Amino acid sequence: MRRLLVGLLLFLSIATTVVAQSGYYYQTHFTPIENKRDQINYSIQQDDFGRLYFANRQGLLQFDGTSWDLIETPGPTFSISLNDSIIYLAGTYGFGMLTTDGFGNLAFKNLGDSLSKLPSMTQLISYGEELVMTDGKSAFSYSPSSKKLEKIATALTVTQIGVFDAKLVAFNTDTTFLIKGQGVLPPRFVENGPWLQWSKSAGNQWIGANRKNELFQIVGGQLVPLKLDDEGYLDEARILSVTWMSDDLVAVGTLRGGVVFVDARERKLDQIVNFHTGLPDNETQTLFRDKDTGLWVAHPYGYTRVSPNIPFKSYNYYPGLDGTLYTSQHFDGRVFAGTNLGLFYLDQVKNFDEIVYYIKKNPDTQLTVADDRKEDKKDGDGLFSFLRFNKKDDKVEEATKEPVAEETPEDDKKKKGGLFSFLKKNKGEEDKEEEIKEPEAPKKAVVATAISKARSQIGGKKKTATAEPVMVRRVKKELQSITYVYKKIKGVEGRINQLVPINDDEMIAAGLAGVFIVKEDEAVQIYSEAVRRVFYDPAQNLILISTYRGGLLTVVNEAGKWKETTLLENVDDFIQFIFKDRTGKIWLCTSQKLYWAKIENNTLVEAGEVPIKNDYLDPVIGIDDANLGVVFMHAKGFFKLAGDGLEKFDWLGMSEPSRYISSAGHLLVSDGRFWHKMGPKTEANDAFTFLNLFDHIVSLDFEKDGDLWVVTADNNFYRIDHTKAFEANYNPFLKHIRSVNNQLLPIGTKLRVEQENSSLSFFYHQTEYSGILKIEYRYRLLGLNEQWSEWSPNNNTIQFSYLPSDKYELQVETRNSFGVVKPLESIFFTVVPPYWQRPWFYAAEFLFFAMLLFLSSRLTKSDRMVVLVLNRLLTFLTIIMIIEFIQTIVEANFETDSSPVLSFFLQVAVAFCLMPLESFMRSKLSGKGEKVDRMVQGHVSKLTRSIGKQSSRKKTAEEQS
Repeated sequence: MRRLLVGLLLFLSIATTVVAQSGYYYQTHFTPIENKRDQINYSIQQDDFGRLYFANRQGLLQFDGTSWDLIETPGPTFSISLNDSIIYLAGTYGFGMLTTDGFGNLAFKNLGDSLSKLPSMTQLISYGEELVMTDGKSAFSYSPSSKKLEKIATALTVTQIGVFDAKLVAFNTDTTFLIKGQGVLPPRFVENGPWLQWSKSAGNQWIGANRKNELFQIVGGQLVPLKLDDEGYLDEARILSVTWMSDDLVAVGTLRGGVVFVDARERKLDQIVNFHTGLPDNETQTLFRDKDTGLWVAHPYGYTRVSPNIPFKSYNYYPGLDGTLYTSQHFDGRVFAGTNLGLFYLDQVKNFDEIVYYIKKNPDTQLTVADDRKEDKKDGDGLFSFLRFNKKDDKVEEATKEPVAEETPEDDKKKKGGLFSFLKKNKGEEDKEEEIKEPEAPKKAVVATAISKARSQIGGKKKTATAEPVMVRRVKKELQSITYVYKKIKGVEGRINQLVPINDDEMIAAGLAGVFIVKEDEAVQIYSEAVRRVFYDPAQNLILISTYRGGLLTVVNEAGKWKETTLLENVDDFIQFIFKDRTGKIWLCTSQKLYWAKIENNTLVEAGEVPIKNDYLDPVIGIDDANLGVVFMHAKGFFKLAGDGLEKFDWLGMSEPSRYISSAGHLLVSDGRFWHKMGPKTEANDAFTFLNLFDHIVSLDFEKDGDLWVVTADNNFYRIDHTKAFEANYNPFLKHIRSVNNQLLPIGTKLRVEQENSSLSFFYHQTEYSGILKIEYRYRLLGLNEQWSEWSPNNNTIQFSYLPSDKYELQVETRNSFGVVKPLESIFFTVVPPYWQRPWFYAAEFLFFAMLLFLSSRLTKSDRMVVLVLNRLLTFLTIIMIIEFIQTIVEANFETDSSPVLSFFLQVAVAFCLMPLESFMRSKLSGKGEKVDRMVQGHVSKLTRSIGKQSSRKKTAEEQS
């Protein structure tokens, strides 16, 4: 009973308990489109390209990081496995595989029908080169190479299969047994089953979970239970699955407690990811670790990817934080966060439980404190004995003759039910008896005392009898858990957008709520009006306050008290930013003027002002950079102090900043893609590169050890660990190629496209699921343009509306948020011209013209009139066609489509060049031209004379008549 109570109380108020103030893992949530969404998910797998596959009742759902595609199957899919780069799946239809055509499309191929009629397969796994599956009764093996399906002979029913230490094992509700593999199972392996799952780490470590909510490891070939210091949470959450995340970290999926991350080396809970820490639902259906060590969690609302490997963790999920975040500060060992509703700090809360128990005591024996502690020690040897406080806090009550049972069993149950008593399952008879026995102990003592008194009175005289022992009720405190919650500092009401440390104990909090001096968890207000900016000068121990209505207020510390002074009271302007350079000048930045002042011993020594060009009145900030000196900037440019004026300059290729903020004595400047730092310190910080993952940073705090605290515009709060390495792996690939009318083209390194279909689109994709790398693309098409395009995330789709006939090489490069450039495999393709511009057509034309020339030369030998005329016509036709052929070739090699005038002059130039050729061909092809002409003239003369004679005869006849 006591173990159950500890487990319930350790339920962590739904996981606000963490082992340390370490923050929560980064999470990314995904939801399929509505008509492809299913409430039940059975299995997850990933292919070589990084694409994910989810088995559910509607079939197989594919996700590539951007789009969801439903691959239709004959029925629900229950299990997925990857074998030799091929996705195999099993379901109510038996089992099958995914096939890919030349266009990159995936389709399901049913293997069960082609082999034999198979029943519904509930599980499918890879075992070496084979596939092993079960229908809940028997086991089957399939060889992809020989395409043979065999039934595995087993003496017992097989409801589940798994791989353990190169052995294929089978489970059912009663036992676990070996069905394939060498050797024997470890001792105690069978009696500790049945097993839910076994998982192997990269370091060849094994961990398993059984149906009794127990975790086991294999250590030295022996089965060893993984006992956690705080395993009560897992007892109540009910384990469903387990998988290794690294050699130390294990993820445990539960039915009603989310995902529990366990530090296997330290044997303790590392972190709990559930509804209160960002998971949409506490029910986990299946877990899967992808190639980038991210954990995919399937739940009723979709899928969540948890990233333990990403070196920043969230701090905005702790309970108690309210409002929109504006600033943060890690100060005095605590995390402070300023919001529009006040100032909050993250505090540790220890949760205790009062444990009631009873000890036996002889009425004739005085119970001493020493005896008390002995009983405590005897009873306190348990799982959480090391967490208990000093026994001075314990309450001791003694019952002298008739101790009163102050708590009934019903009361005791109510007390121990706890916040999550609804999660209890029905206990066995042994647990019920244990719950009844313990509170009944005082009643037995009362009955025994009453019987003793009755016997002494019946006898009429007192008899010497052995005194019955009495029960002493004890109440003691046990530390059950440590939780972290945000607590609001009293008295700070309103926005806090600036936190400035004064010393190791005190900090300034300023904003619309006023100005406060914060020490531990208390705040003292020193200015009640809204302020724009504050600046603390440790050399002079003074605070400069830029008021919201314009003007500057100076507050100095005298004898431990902050008092207003008249120093710099003549500044009547809206001060936007204040900083101090290495010469001791304090700069006061406004939209049009830059004031400066030197203060020594709280006395103004020197002052001046510098105008700044700022036509749009953008906010102006400044810094004393280690390399550039005193620098100012606004949205339209950078300005460097040069003598008594300012000089505009370009910095890191930027003529003006895309975004800029000030934080912790540094300026952050974005060029639209990467953040750059200005400030007095130029040493490298590995954590700084992670700022490129955030587009809109609201606030940044630099911790002394190198860690960064970041507040983003989407109200997230992160801590970046500078010591944790992060490898940004991603694998872009060519998804498909489309031409006119969205027609798919085969994917390959060599591609041929007709010129009339030369409108091409290349679609590249990358399976980056964390959502932080922000992959950009650029490209160039050799053969058309040698220049690279601009970097853009939209260049993953490359479109060409028209390409002339030629050979091309498409080169594509990608770049992530860290500036790492990765070239992709080049795509070579050829745009084929129309058939009349191809060599074979030119060859056919040449042969045709050669035949005409040969025919013309043969016809010149004939003396017949008809043949000679035909030869003359054929000669002219041949010359014209040859000239047009040559002219077509010239125009094909010289682009003239841009100007019709240029095309006309080109044709004239070709005509002049071909005149000698034309004369030569006419002389050769029409050698008997003069003869033809004389024959034609003779025939014409004869015809004319004949017509004349006929006319004369007709006229004579008319005259005679």
